[in-house]
Amino acid sequence: MGWDSFSGETVTIRALSEFLKVIEGLCDKWGTEDSYFGPWFRGHADCSYSLVPGLYRGVSADVARKDEAILRREFRVRALPYVDAAVGRPETDAEWYFAMQHYGAPTRLLDWTESAIIALYFAVRDPLPASTTHASVLVLNHRGMNEALVGKNALLRHDSDEFAKYFDHPTPVEPAAVVPGSTTRRMAAQRGKFTIHGSDSRGLEEYASSGEYLVRVRIPEESVGLLREQVDVAGIRETSVYPDLDGLVRELNREIGRA
Repeated sequence: MGWDSFSGETVTIRALSEFLKVIEGLCDKWGTEDSYFGPWFRGHADCSYSLVPGLYRGVSADVARKDEAILRREFRVRALPYVDAAVGRPETDAEWYFAMQHYGAPTRLLDWTESAIIALYFAVRDPLPASTTHASVLVLNHRGMNEALVGKNALLRHDSDEFAKYFDHPTPVEPAAVVPGSTTRRMAAQRGKFTIHGSDSRGLEEYASSGEYLVRVRIPEESVGLLREQVDVAGIRETSVYPDLDGLVRELNREIGRA
């Protein structure tokens, strides 16, 4: 399954200029030229990575629900000493849930970014895994997805009744695109957005209508190095997406060839 069942468009690019031209064409096609309604992006070094959220990977639905209840409770209690009040502390259940996802806890959320270049950076920053022949950037028409799957041509707000149905025991089956509440410094730097899965654990690419709102941009292995250089020239580096000391150390290691 996974990408084998994807019915949508795949476009191959080999340079930054080609990538930007593809994005411009998709914005024209979808009517998403306005930055607020613009597409969302997600970069992968492994082109076979299925759009299944972390909570649903490798476990049954029953185990996932139990794990989620524990993780949400414990993260909220034990994260407090580490929260930087200067950038805003999460208040609602939804805000804590977004924070969990962004710091690596398994949730029903998938990260996306409003920035095509940041997504491209994530796709090409590292050598490709031995098991794959190309990287990819996924381009999502989020309003089109919501219209197709949940019958709403708009993003779900994190404080809306529609979004509340995804907590605590999700009644919607299909995924939805949602506007998060307060953001951390890292989320703001990465211009983070989210989709949330309901009770169906299938990857987003497996939905029959995914071709209407999801496009895969293919980056051949031989073009990854060039695109990595072009993204660097464009000013996107580790500290651009991780604005903290961890990001600085990773950036320095890359500069001296130890990454």
